[in-house]
Amino acid sequence: GVSVGIPHGSPGETQELELDAVRVRELDVELEKEISMISFYAAAMSGMFLLFGGMFGAFSFVRERREHTLARMMSTPSSTAVIVGGKALGVMVIGALQFLVLLVGTRMLFRVDWGSDVLAVVLVGFAEVLAAAGLAMTLAALGKTERAIGGIAPAFIMLFAALGGAMIPAEQLPSWLLPVQVLSPVYWTIESFLELMRGGALVDVLPNIGAVTAIGMVLLGFGVWRGEDG
Repeated sequence: GVSVGIPHGSPGETQELELDAVRVRELDVELEKEISMISFYAAAMSGMFLLFGGMFGAFSFVRERREHTLARMMSTPSSTAVIVGGKALGVMVIGALQFLVLLVGTRMLFRVDWGSDVLAVVLVGFAEVLAAAGLAMTLAALGKTERAIGGIAPAFIMLFAALGGAMIPAEQLPSWLLPVQVLSPVYWTIESFLELMRGGALVDVLPNIGAVTAIGMVLLGFGVWRGEDG
């Protein structure tokens, strides 16, 4: 306590007033890191752009089918799953290189802060590349010509992008769309990138990476299955 002498009554007479010391409690407040507009669009456009890479992979697959290159490969002892898987692997390699160019380019040219956990950022990007490869095989199975793929692929990709928050933040979308958002690999990818930009680590985005990987495997499995039927 603190004693303060306060004049009271006759001159020279004081009254002791006991004041309680003020207790100061220090609170640890974790402030959420603010993400710049350019960083948001770098994450959003990367998630969408990688899927367009899958569309061009589907074009290549259909062209080989039209030119009977695929038929000659099918005549070999290799199974359809191996051949389609090899094509998907090629799409993944190209997609991975595209993502690395985007990552380094946006960092150097626009000073985009992707976060401190570089490994996590790369793993998120590679999971999206797997989803793009799966989408390529699905598109190749559904569309028998380049024109058909050119018609359905942009619709698929723009739908994934819109649901995933590539155009406007996902939390600003209507609430009735929330259950459908989880079907978009772009949604999980953007959420992961933004979490890492806020200072998150690999452990924080592992469930999202798992979700994107699962979507990619489902798309790839569907493409192989339809390819065997076709």
